[in-house]
Amino acid sequence: MKRILVCLDHSDRATFVFAKAKDLAERYPARIVLLHVVVPSDGLTLPGVPLTPELEARVEEARRELQEAANQLPAERIHALVVEVGEPWRVICTTAGVYSVEMVVLGSHGPKGIEKLLGTTATKVAENADRTVVILRPTPRE
Repeated sequence: MKRILVCLDHSDRATFVFAKAKDLAERYPARIVLLHVVVPSDGLTLPGVPLTPELEARVEEARRELQEAANQLPAERIHALVVEVGEPWRVICTTAGVYSVEMVVLGSHGPKGIEKLLGTTATKVAENADRTVVILRPTPRE
């Protein structure tokens, strides 16, 4: 395995996902593409339309967080740091193809409310990705 896409967000499970992905990257050995998807407050982005100042600030914050995560890895393990704006499952599937990753690693918190009806990001990635998807869910003690 050459590359793993690791999807991180601002949730409590991101630290768990990152730790498990580091283990996978060391085991195989593989290079990591770290991805954070910023979801617009209104849920919409249009190609060619400039980001709002609020959205730009969130993108910059996500870049800083990815860099902090990358600093915990040897430089040779990092392939790319990617921050995109959009619908998470679509961005994840597209990024997996752009960077030719063999595996996508992301966390799951379990569907609640409307997500049970519409599907979670993790479920949509698993259904639509054309490569291996590993969905991690921490146990209560992790």
